[in-house]
Amino acid sequence: MKNKMDDLRDHLFESLERLRDAESDELEEETKRARAISDTANKLIESAKAEVQYLEVTGQQSGSRFLRGKEGQQQLESK
Repeated sequence: MKNKMDDLRDHLFESLERLRDAESDELEEETKRARAISDTANKLIESAKAEVQYLEVTGQQSGSRFLRGKEGQQQLESK
């Protein structure tokens, strides 16, 4: 999997830095970009929450690569 939660966090912090450093004439465009990034991040978080709820309801122990993290991904790759 190419993108990880750490990548998401890095993108969010980069967005904050761009907002902080933006000149007044760039601020509106950077604000729109930051909103789009935030909306996308929220969708990823909501999908993870839904997956956790699904696992709880069905009694399953393992979810997607997204929830397994680095160790789960390494286990899949070694098979």
